[in-house]
Amino acid sequence: ARLPTKGSCYTFSYHSLGELSAVIGSVCLTLEYGISGAGVARSWSKRMVSLMSGDGSSDLSKYFQIPYSALIGKTGGGFYDQGAEAALPSGDNYFDWLAGLMMALSVLVVAMGVNCGKVVINWFTVAKVLLVNFMLIMGFSHWNQNIFES
Repeated sequence: ARLPTKGSCYTFSYHSLGELSAVIGSVCLTLEYGISGAGVARSWSKRMVSLMSGDGSSDLSKYFQIPYSALIGKTGGGFYDQGAEAALPSGDNYFDWLAGLMMALSVLVVAMGVNCGKVVINWFTVAKVLLVNFMLIMGFSHWNQNIFES
C-alpha cells in the first residue's frame, strides 16, 4: 500500500505533507509530552511534600521547593535566608528538584527497556492490590451490623 494504515504523527505527516512537516509534528509532540510530564511530576511532588509534612508541624517545602529568587541570591531586595518566611515559594514560582528526580527516574525506567518497565508496573500493581485488600479488611473490621444505630 502506498499510504500507511498504521503509524504515528511522523508517518502520516511524512507521507501526506513531507519530511519537514513530519519533523515539526514530532518536535511538537515531544514538547507536549515533556511539558505534560513535568506538570504531572510537579503535582505529585507537591502532594508528596504535603504527605511527608503530616500534621503540618514541619514545613518540608523549604527543602524540596526552592524559590527561583533564592537561586539568584535575592528575595525582594534582601538575601535569601533558609528560615525566612518571605522566601518560601508562593504559587508556582519555585524550582522543584523532587519533581525533576521523579522525571529522571521515569526516564531511567523507560530507557532500561520493556523488561524493567514490566517489573516496575508489576510492583505497582501488587502494591495497589495489597492496598485494596487492606482497605477491605479494615472496612469489614469496623463494620457495624445495625445500620440504623448512630
